[in-house]
This record gives sequence, structure tokens and C-alpha cells, in this order.
Amino acid sequence: MIFGEWDQEKFIQVQKQIAAEDATEANKIANAKNFLRMNLGSPEQIAQGTNLSLEQVLALKEEVAHEGVGVTK
Repeated sequence: MIFGEWDQEKFIQVQKQIAAEDATEANKIANAKNFLRMNLGSPEQIAQGTNLSLEQVLALKEEVAHEGVGVTK
């Protein structure tokens, strides 16, 4: 087994990068949901504009469609 030297600075840097990537993905998803709610473009256009896969956008479309189900005003 090979053990490397623990580098706390490198660990912190990697954790910050992971957090930034997670935030970026969350922003992409939020933007796609907003576009879907406002009916701004086709799922293909939204996928291209947000850099999400078409499958992700279609799943988000289903999610958005079910958001209002069962809600009474």
C-alpha cells in the first residue's frame, strides 16, 4: 500500500471546488425549472441553454407539472 502525505490545503481546495460545482448544477436546474414554468422554449432549447441533458430537462418538466397538483387556493 502506498500512503501519500496529507495535504489539508489541497483537501480544502477540492472541497471548495466540489461545492462550487454543486451550486452551479443547482443553478442550472433552477433556471431550467423557471424556463419550463414560464413556457420559454422547448425542452431541447432549455437543455441546450442550461447545459443539462434533455433527459434531465424532461424529468424537470414532469416535476414542474406535478408541483401544482393537489394545491387548493
